[in-house]
Amino acid sequence: MSRWYRAYVGTVSDDKIAEASLISGASRCVTIAIWHAILESAACDNNGGLFSTTARRVAATLQERCETVLAVFAALIEIGMIKSDLVCDWARYRDDGRLSPIMWDAIRSRIFARDDYACHYCGERGKRLECDHVFPVSRGGSNEDGNLVAACIACNRSKGRKTLAEWRQ
Repeated sequence: MSRWYRAYVGTVSDDKIAEASLISGASRCVTIAIWHAILESAACDNNGGLFSTTARRVAATLQERCETVLAVFAALIEIGMIKSDLVCDWARYRDDGRLSPIMWDAIRSRIFARDDYACHYCGERGKRLECDHVFPVSRGGSNEDGNLVAACIACNRSKGRKTLAEWRQ
């Protein structure tokens, strides 16, 4: 399953990136590439902004000198963009998986038709349906069809952000 982070508008002109570049002595391009390597690691690790990549791994990936990458890591820590192995303000950078209303309407219609307009959990028909993420997005679930089911409001609200196993206990 793919994990995403937000390559946010303003990355290139971000004052904090510019400051990290100035402090570290690295070019802004290199600083941005290192920052995105950190964000990508945090997105792949999917653990609330914690990242497992190291300066050495980033240096090898980007083919940059390890000293340069270490200096950028230190600058990012100094200005508060990261703490050790944690991206600060991770919610700003992670992609929460929200789709546009037009896309979501098309997906819902497809899922409702696939599930024959019945609640996947209780089997009721004729009730207002919602589209439920079987494995919640908040816990790493996706908007892919295999993770979506038609659910009546009562079942969907009762399940909430629980996994199916947690909800059925």
